[in-house]
Amino acid sequence: MIRAAIVGLGRWGRSLVASVQGKSTQLRFVRAHTRTRASAEEFCRQYDVPLVDSYEQILADPEVDAVVLATPHSLHARSRRRRSRS
Repeated sequence: MIRAAIVGLGRWGRSLVASVQGKSTQLRFVRAHTRTRASAEEFCRQYDVPLVDSYEQILADPEVDAVVLATPHSLHARSRRRRSRS
């Protein structure tokens, strides 16, 4: 089982979580992070995905095997650079 974190819980991020969580034997979302925490809290409770305060927390978490970026494409390069430094 791949334990993944999702970064970005807008329409696309929520769609990814909803399509996988509890339905896949190969992937489970174990952490989430988004800039708009207040709007994501209920969604994360519903899908049993702990919401963390920073991308850095996800990168440092030994329980996370993979990171799914569900953010605007313009932010992907910055996220990858942050990942490569950790």
